[in-house]
Amino acid sequence: PTDPMVIETVCYTRQLDDYIQKKYFSDKDFWAQYGIEPPAMHFGALDGTFRIFPGRGIKTCGSYDTRLRPWYVAGSSGPKDVLLVLD
Repeated sequence: PTDPMVIETVCYTRQLDDYIQKKYFSDKDFWAQYGIEPPAMHFGALDGTFRIFPGRGIKTCGSYDTRLRPWYVAGSSGPKDVLLVLD
């Protein structure tokens, strides 16, 4: 990447690497009970950076923008209506 913001995001999210890998492999026995692999763990950033473990090779590298995905929009926008009840 050449965008300074993307480079910074990749640098600060590298601290997640050990946790994500350990969590993925420690969950293998649980998911094996159901005959499936553990789900992938992923991270999407405000600048569009996307990190996933285990990694996947795609032919259109760099064209996936997390900011357009429903899971990112829902997680980043939060609820719009808030009701506060005081007793």
